[in-house]
Amino acid sequence: MQSPPTPPPPTVAELNAQSVARHVEQVARAEYWNNLAEWGYPVFFIVFAIAAGVLLLSIFLPDGEMKVTSRNPLRLRLRMISGIILLMLCVIGVQTSVDRRRGFIADQDKRHEAAMIKLGKMKDKEEVLRAQYLYMPEGKSLAYMTLGNTGIAADYVWLSSQQYVSNSFRRGKKFDMLLRFFNTMMELDPNWTEAGMNAGKVLSALEKDRYKVEEFYIDIACKNPDDWRIPYEGTKLFVVPPLNPDLQEEYTSRAEWWLQRALKKKNLPPSTQREMEELLARLSMETNSFELAEELLLKSALDTTQQRTMRIIAARDWLQTRSMVIVQRVQKRIDEFKKTNGKLPDSILPILAQFRVEKDPFVVGPNDAYGFPLDYKATTGKVTARGLQARRAIQSASVVNSLLLVYENNKGSFPENLKLLDVFTKEYFDVKNPPSSIVIESIGKVLDVENSPMGKPWDYDNVQGLVILPPESEMEKLFRNVSKLVPDEE
Repeated sequence: MQSPPTPPPPTVAELNAQSVARHVEQVARAEYWNNLAEWGYPVFFIVFAIAAGVLLLSIFLPDGEMKVTSRNPLRLRLRMISGIILLMLCVIGVQTSVDRRRGFIADQDKRHEAAMIKLGKMKDKEEVLRAQYLYMPEGKSLAYMTLGNTGIAADYVWLSSQQYVSNSFRRGKKFDMLLRFFNTMMELDPNWTEAGMNAGKVLSALEKDRYKVEEFYIDIACKNPDDWRIPYEGTKLFVVPPLNPDLQEEYTSRAEWWLQRALKKKNLPPSTQREMEELLARLSMETNSFELAEELLLKSALDTTQQRTMRIIAARDWLQTRSMVIVQRVQKRIDEFKKTNGKLPDSILPILAQFRVEKDPFVVGPNDAYGFPLDYKATTGKVTARGLQARRAIQSASVVNSLLLVYENNKGSFPENLKLLDVFTKEYFDVKNPPSSIVIESIGKVLDVENSPMGKPWDYDNVQGLVILPPESEMEKLFRNVSKLVPDEE
């Protein structure tokens, strides 16, 4: 008996239509429950009042002639019916309370937020904040109440803030309210850095604008100028990638700024200092400060106190940053040559020879740090490191192979050539489904899936649905110079 044929997978248009249909259904369901809640409560209490009234009536109803049968008086029937109704209403009330705490917290928060917005239009900011907490001391009242023991006063403010944190977390003006608590706490006990750093973490979870939270870190850092932990926490605030990819470079620069200040502090634990230096190296790579990154990564790769695995990782990253520095310096000389002579050089060999005459420690030959030749196009005047392109090809191939799987899931088979994948990719990524930063970094903004970073088309196997890496991207060949920094046997 033959099995029924497998239905073809849905197309991109069908998937988008299903997504829109689900969204419409969710909106309709939410509207239904909102309408139900508007008249559900009045009906609930009306029925409850009627059932309770019938039950009371059955209690005070005289026996007399009011019997349906000799064994089943009307009073008993009324009691049974009203009792069952009341029991059902109690069950509904309990379940509704459970659902409200468990499933409708977000709806409650929205209604509370709407109420606060409405209140904010009629009252000033201070009155809106006071509407959300019972008591917030002002001025030096807590110092007087604790007879000058501001440490106890700071403990009180911290414990009070935790009470409001434990409530519905993002309800109302929670950030402004807690910021006032935490500022008061730090004024009472400026050197309580542990509580200050924890407060900063709470504020960062509440506020999307990280610069508002940074102001709090700057304040406690000024109160504790010798504590390395505060600028380190400021670094972590900006290390987390933003939701908007356009802010990535700005956030990375800010994280680097904080981290450099943390490294200047005294009494850094050796393990923490090493961790900070490795992080600074990676941040410097993202901000194109390749010389600083090269210096830090080389130090980490040569550090025999570290684990061998960590040294190898640092050495591989060093090859990348070293090659980037080489490209930057050679490109700068090419641009200077064009400015002086009015044309581009026909070859980079004379420029590389000039570096050797100057005994530059970075550029000593026609190769990058990976040991591959530098590629130069005389028509454009651009220099590229073949090793960098080979390393990028590894990530690019991974993205292209993932897109081939997406194509196969949608079309039922792999494309015969990468031109078909190129058309599919440009349809797959649209306004509703934009490409991620990793995809753009790997195959460019034009979403080129046909050509590898090596400057030539991919070697594509349409049977297995895979693009094959160029020979330069083989791990043993690409990272063969790692052994110069981390010998196989030490």
